[in-house]
Amino acid sequence: MNATMKQELLELADKLKESDVRTLKAVIGFDGFVDEVVHVVDKRIDPENYTRVPTLTEYGQRIASTSGLSSNVEIVTISKKLGGNGPILANALIECGVKMSYIGAVGYPDVNAVFLDMAGQDSRHPSRQGVVLPGGGWVLSP
Repeated sequence: MNATMKQELLELADKLKESDVRTLKAVIGFDGFVDEVVHVVDKRIDPENYTRVPTLTEYGQRIASTSGLSSNVEIVTISKKLGGNGPILANALIECGVKMSYIGAVGYPDVNAVFLDMAGQDSRHPSRQGVVLPGGGWVLSP
């Protein structure tokens, strides 16, 4: 980062410190997705318990060893959360009190549950200002 840009960012930070962020508005968007954390099952013990493949190397070896053969891999979802820089920034701005609009793919035909806290900034009544992208692009705004 050059000295001019650094100085401009410091000046902007000072202005933001002096302002009431609740009066600010922002438009963020475009790169939202659902982030899933998963385990790859090595051995299923019973319906609730399993051992997992411990490393990506071992997972890759397992896949490679089935080349040309029929195989299956069981994946267990551990957690789901919103992903992408846009939704993460939008959530941070909402937490600061900024009036925020988000444009992007957040589910179709309904807002995916991971985006509900951000959807219209009221999870009980997500705002659907219109489908802007095929397959789930919405404008979410207060």
